[in-house]
Amino acid sequence: MAYSLIIAEDAHYEIESIIDYLVNKLSNPQAAVSFMNKLDDYYNTIADNPFLYQICENISTKDREYRKVVIKNDYVMIYRVDKELNTVYVLHIIYGRRNYFEFL
Repeated sequence: MAYSLIIAEDAHYEIESIIDYLVNKLSNPQAAVSFMNKLDDYYNTIADNPFLYQICENISTKDREYRKVVIKNDYVMIYRVDKELNTVYVLHIIYGRRNYFEFL
């Protein structure tokens, strides 16, 4: 059974920033298209199988378990799963070399 997918406002903003960087700073619109295609693939995958990707041990708590997906070796998607509500919450999509612990 597929889970509902909710993208947090922060994640939307982060995606816009990534696209802006790829298109305007790197002058590489094809990289932006590729990123968005890959992101869409991961959205579908976590909606169908939200427990596929690894747990973020350093930021998960007794009450909340966070998971992460590495996108194109450069970005990390942080999400959590609510089994009771049958929902996946995508919280952040950030550059992989940043300390993503500070975002949660």
